[in-house]
Amino acid sequence: KKGQKAKKNVQYAANMNGGNPVDSPAAVYVAKGRRLLQYWLDKSTIHLLPRWLFFLFLFLLFSLRVYVLQGYFIIAYGYGIYLLNNFIAFLTPSDLSSLPGAGGGGGGGALAD
Repeated sequence: KKGQKAKKNVQYAANMNGGNPVDSPAAVYVAKGRRLLQYWLDKSTIHLLPRWLFFLFLFLLFSLRVYVLQGYFIIAYGYGIYLLNNFIAFLTPSDLSSLPGAGGGGGGGALAD
């Protein structure tokens, strides 16, 4: 047992001095959790309707909690801004040159013509 502890100390020292990377136990658990999360995200990708229904259920549950407890308004406001930002990013085309009026006319809006 004493030899194993000394070996771990040497590995840790090698890691700190730029040697071979040795992951800490916390990093191993985080990596395992990320792999598990990615596994379930990949499996749920094809199930569109259940994912949206689950999101709607969680959103309504959170909204009910805010209403019943009469609190968490700041968090709910921030969450709403986050969802709106994601929705706008989803609606924005990745190629903005395909939009009408984006032909390099000097950066003015629709009323600048």
